[in-house]
Amino acid sequence: MVFIYIVVIVVGICGNSVVVYAFLRHRRLKTSTNGFIMCLVVSDVILCAFSLPVQLHYQLTNRWVYPKFHLLRHDTHAVVT
Repeated sequence: MVFIYIVVIVVGICGNSVVVYAFLRHRRLKTSTNGFIMCLVVSDVILCAFSLPVQLHYQLTNRWVYPKFHLLRHDTHAVVT
């Protein structure tokens, strides 16, 4: 399970970063549809960078070591993204 989490985190961050780079680099990609896709990409990068590592730690230790307000933020972020 740890291996799968790490692969998803790394591939998610790297793959979405390539999409962000392509969008910012090439002028013809700046359309309204691609702008919407960029919002989804940024949301996915945030999920992979901040939410999944916390979730992995929780799955491995089976206890929440962060303050209570982080629990609400983590749950909300996982649902919103």
